[in-house]
Amino acid sequence: MREGLQRVLRRPLVRYLASVAAVGLALLLRETLTARLGPDFPEYLLFYPTVMIVALLAGLLPALVAIACASALIFSFWYFPGRPPLLHIGTSNYVGLALWILVVSFLAVVAELYRRSRLKAAAYDKEQAQRQAQEALRRQAEMLKLSFDAIIVWRVGGVIESWNRGAEELYGWSETEAVGRSVRKVLRAPSHGAWPDFEASLRGAGEWFGEAGHVTKDGREVVVSSRQLVGRGMDGVERVLQMDRDITETKRVEEELRRAHDELEEKVASRTADLQSANRTLLMVSACDQALVQISNEQELTGVICQIIQDEGGYPLVWVGLVENPSGSVRCVASAGDRDGYLSKLQATWGDAGLTRGPVGGAVRTKAPVLSGDLSLLGPEVPWKDEALARGYRSVAALPLLNLHKEAIGALVIHSERHPGFEQRQLTLLKELADDLAFGITSLRARAERDQAQKALELKASQLQALAGEIVRTEQRERQRIAHLLHDQIQQLLVATLYGLEGMHDSHPSRELQETAKKLAGLIRESIAVSRSLVSELSHPAFSEPDLCTALDWLGNWTKEKHGAAVQVTCREPVRAETEETRVTLLQSVRELLFNVVKHARVKEARVELSRAPEGGIMVSVSDSGVGFDPAAAFLPGRGPGGIGLFSMRERLDAIGGGMRISSAPGAGTRVEVWVPADLAPATETTPPGSAAPAPLLSAPARAAAAEPGRRRSRKGSDRIRVLLVDDHAVVREGVAVQLLGLPDIEVVGEASDGATAVEMVRSLRPDVVTMDVNMPGMNGVEATRRIHAESPGTRIRGLSMSAEAEQGGAMKAAGAVRYLSKSASLDALLAAIREPLSADADEPGDAAAFAGEPEAGTEKPPELPGRE
Repeated sequence: MREGLQRVLRRPLVRYLASVAAVGLALLLRETLTARLGPDFPEYLLFYPTVMIVALLAGLLPALVAIACASALIFSFWYFPGRPPLLHIGTSNYVGLALWILVVSFLAVVAELYRRSRLKAAAYDKEQAQRQAQEALRRQAEMLKLSFDAIIVWRVGGVIESWNRGAEELYGWSETEAVGRSVRKVLRAPSHGAWPDFEASLRGAGEWFGEAGHVTKDGREVVVSSRQLVGRGMDGVERVLQMDRDITETKRVEEELRRAHDELEEKVASRTADLQSANRTLLMVSACDQALVQISNEQELTGVICQIIQDEGGYPLVWVGLVENPSGSVRCVASAGDRDGYLSKLQATWGDAGLTRGPVGGAVRTKAPVLSGDLSLLGPEVPWKDEALARGYRSVAALPLLNLHKEAIGALVIHSERHPGFEQRQLTLLKELADDLAFGITSLRARAERDQAQKALELKASQLQALAGEIVRTEQRERQRIAHLLHDQIQQLLVATLYGLEGMHDSHPSRELQETAKKLAGLIRESIAVSRSLVSELSHPAFSEPDLCTALDWLGNWTKEKHGAAVQVTCREPVRAETEETRVTLLQSVRELLFNVVKHARVKEARVELSRAPEGGIMVSVSDSGVGFDPAAAFLPGRGPGGIGLFSMRERLDAIGGGMRISSAPGAGTRVEVWVPADLAPATETTPPGSAAPAPLLSAPARAAAAEPGRRRSRKGSDRIRVLLVDDHAVVREGVAVQLLGLPDIEVVGEASDGATAVEMVRSLRPDVVTMDVNMPGMNGVEATRRIHAESPGTRIRGLSMSAEAEQGGAMKAAGAVRYLSKSASLDALLAAIREPLSADADEPGDAAAFAGEPEAGTEKPPELPGRE
């Protein structure tokens, strides 16, 4: 703005007019201030700065003109109409005006001198700046000459003034050859229109940037990236700074890249189409694989595969044919896309007749894919060609279905409407699909055969299991039957015979006959002992005890007595098993497990724990800290401890709905858990077929006594001991009664065959002594003893049984008996027990010894039998 003002003030007329205008403006401002501030406002105050400003900006002469104008205005104002009269204007006014003129003139001269000094300083600074700029331009020009880019300076009109080294290297012209020549001729005309029009647009825009094609000195065409700037120099001449960079190689590379890009785009499009087709085929294969995994029916599988290939692959017709042996024909079993019964007209064979040269027959015959890329090229020997072409089919692929033995079982046939309809990659994937389908069909057939064989095996296994269970139950029944036979028949007969021999021994005076009877009695006792031991092996007395805690204690004591192994029995809660099959199976398993501990664990102690199973059943665990074994080999004969016994045990438990679990490892001991279901309602005791319910049996004296209402049922008034015989075996009762019949101090008042009858007869007969058998049907001897002792505490009960087990003696004592004898004991021992004083204490040493299970006098310890599992 300052420079523009200076350029305007350089004009003379403007400077003089500006000085006059400045004076006029100062006068107006003075008048305005005088009107507001009064006549005392200084008259010349505003003209001083006005003249100084004019002198500084316009020069000395305009300042003098301003002084003259101001003086004239002041003087004229003195005589202006409406002003005060002239007599008020005095000499002082004129003197003041003159002094003002001198002062402002001096100030104007000083201002002019100051202005001229500033102009000289500015000119000097400008000259220095120009020199520095020229030096900088010179250095820049030198640097530009060293630039690798072509830098050309030419005047508007086309004359080259500067030509650097980059231009020499690019265009081949030296600086001497190029400077002074027309840039248009050196560069051989631009490619951007007529030269004058180009210069005009360049001057109008001030710059131009783009690509241009030039020709070098040797005629080589180059492409440059050019930037041209228009500027005016200090001499006022417009020049163009042109910077060119060779991009010929870049353009060539770009062109090659463009061509490569186009080729790549074309290849990518082609590959994309291939990949899309392959991806579609892969999706089709994946869907078929899922169907192969999920479908388990051959007919459904082939139908779904055909539908998937048609839907996902976009093929108009897909069908699966299977070979029908021995005819060799291929029968269509599934299809998708069949039109107008086309497949029903198609007869595909792979033999020597018919369509042997067709793709389907060829695929089945050669066991390799057969592709008919153009059905129109097939010969007249293919009768279905016209039918296929009429429906728009142009190509067919037949893929053989091979089983595991590489035998053709059929073909997968795919029709396409395109020619060619199958690429090699697609054909490879379709071949894999056909192989998967063949494998699926083969697998389904093998699975069907396997399932059929599995059902047959399961049926046989169930039959074998039922047979094994029946064998186990039969074995148990036979063991019980033999035990009952020994106990109920043989032992009772031996006891009766024993009592008869002992009576003969006392009644005959012949010593020889007495010795013979004694020997026979000894042999009979030995026989009784052997049979008793055998009965214990076959069916332990504990098996008849519903209280499982008591029964397990008996088994533990039996194991210790027989095998010397200590058994610790733990019962978490009282458990009873009223059902005989459940009780016997469980206790038999425990006994066999304890025997396995003795035989295989190599330890002399075991632990038995009774508890309720989680499902409400009964569980017993038998554990030891012995050598252990491998449970996997437990049921293999000869491989694990007690293999056959464990197998038999498991079958028995399975037969009643129980089970067994083994936890063992070599060197880590063994724990076997067996369980049975919750106990069923106990079966009611029934009378054997063909027999009547037992009735109270009375001897003749007893019946006479019972017939006399006033007769007393006690020893009061009589010295004879009234005895009630209770035993379920009549031969034993009769044997004992015969021995007691001739004794003057003993009277047999009655006989009973079970516990309930005994209780009723005690109530009615009031006997002094009751000989009570322990094992009887219905109410056993322990329960009958408990009831009789509660109702008639004065009646003394002597327990009598074939078993010599201390547990039974303890049970009888707990129930109220005062003595426990074995039936194999001597007749003297029985008579001594009957004749014991009625006031004798049951806890006498003799009784305690008897209840402890010590053998009675005249009995022998039974021989050991071979161990059984």
